[in-house]
Amino acid sequence: MTGPVTHVPLNNYTISPRTESDITSQNPAVDGKKFIPKIEYGSNSPASRKKNESPAARRIMRIKEKIAQSADNGREKGSKELAMAQHPGTRFIANGKTLHSSVNGGMHLADNQTAKTMQKLYAEGYDLQAHPKAAAPLINKLQPMVAAFKTSARGKLDILTQPIALHIKPGNNGNVITLKAAGNLTEQQWLKENDKPGNFLVLNGNNDETYVAHVAKLAGSAKHLQFITSGFGGHGTTDRHHIAVNQTEAGRFKEILVNNGVAADKIHADHFSTNSGQNSINVADILNSLIRENKPCNKIIIAGTPAAVFRQTYTYAKQLNIPAYAKGDGEEKAANIYFKLPQSMQFDSTAITGNSPTQISESDKQFAIESFPFADSVQYTTTADDLAVLREFSTTLNYMATTEFLPADKTVFPDSFFHSAVDSIQMTAQQLEKETGNVARHGDNIAAMKEITTEMIARLKNDTLTESDISNIKKVDTFFRNLFNPLELTFTRSSL
Repeated sequence: MTGPVTHVPLNNYTISPRTESDITSQNPAVDGKKFIPKIEYGSNSPASRKKNESPAARRIMRIKEKIAQSADNGREKGSKELAMAQHPGTRFIANGKTLHSSVNGGMHLADNQTAKTMQKLYAEGYDLQAHPKAAAPLINKLQPMVAAFKTSARGKLDILTQPIALHIKPGNNGNVITLKAAGNLTEQQWLKENDKPGNFLVLNGNNDETYVAHVAKLAGSAKHLQFITSGFGGHGTTDRHHIAVNQTEAGRFKEILVNNGVAADKIHADHFSTNSGQNSINVADILNSLIRENKPCNKIIIAGTPAAVFRQTYTYAKQLNIPAYAKGDGEEKAANIYFKLPQSMQFDSTAITGNSPTQISESDKQFAIESFPFADSVQYTTTADDLAVLREFSTTLNYMATTEFLPADKTVFPDSFFHSAVDSIQMTAQQLEKETGNVARHGDNIAAMKEITTEMIARLKNDTLTESDISNIKKVDTFFRNLFNPLELTFTRSSL
């Protein structure tokens, strides 16, 4: 068994204690009175509502505002409850309406499912707080494999946090993505390069608050860089930190950023997302709200718990839909093009209005997505961290092989990722075989790992995977997921 691990915040930045008490006003005029704060959401700003909204979009906004203003039998809502109340899907559930895919292109069905997911995560958080899961059974299960995971994951976090730079050109059939050379900059060089108007740093939700404080330490002094925190949250994707049942991930991350010196007015929050795909959709909604106000949007930088940043960056590259921009006279000017928003929030097909935006050619419609390339590796050394790294390799391969979540063109992924994926999975198989009990318990999974080879990767890149290839990829991913996912239910990692 590995010894206790204590995650101590790095020097010069802090993770403040969570606030679980009722929310009270900061206005001296109403000091001591409870109030319901308005959840920040890009499409809900007064300026946004005035511009080119369709009747459907206005109805959804009215629903959100009406529900958000109400209290549950006179009881004030915490921010997570309020996010659930604001989400349009909650209204459908409350009314017991039968929803059909023909309504709003099926988007209401997605809203309905998201609302149910929010309720489930919310209930799980309180249940875990009241009844923490015992860690001992999980530790006993992992113990024979701990050394194998440690060896196989060694040095691989650097691959998942390598700098990724992608050129995005919106097209009729989705984003056209090109991999660009990304330099290995120092932290100060990176800040100088990215502290510019129109650049946004997105912090994706999970339970890893260490990375949020690390981002704040590096970028908190930025003058122009804007921040977006995104995530509803439940029991998180790791159990690195205690769960605040009354706070969304977006709200908690904003709190950490502000406590580490980031100005609150530079932070935009999405409190609704429950998975990576929704992160990209709702972040696009925030960006489109700013673009409607003729504010520049040139580069989106993706940050998250370090092991997940690689996959999340490519998820945004595939799924983020924002308008393009034209450069003129050293300034960014909005192009006279139509918005492409999530269908439930779409506007009429009306061009951007305002100060005579510059008409641009197709070749100029582009923006950039980059990964946040820094991680404090010494903070990620537990068995849970090793499993997180191995799971990200298997999950990314699985998504490439079996879903449309990531770009179809495998040439936009660096070869180093594929080499490391094969190496880490093959190494896991070799190390597990050293323990007889592991072979007896996990022989089928070990055999599947051995089939993740450079030859199989070649077939993946050429879209010629066999049924056996796909089966092996799924089996390996399921193996790592089934070991990693329960860790978030133990509520503490001090014993890991």
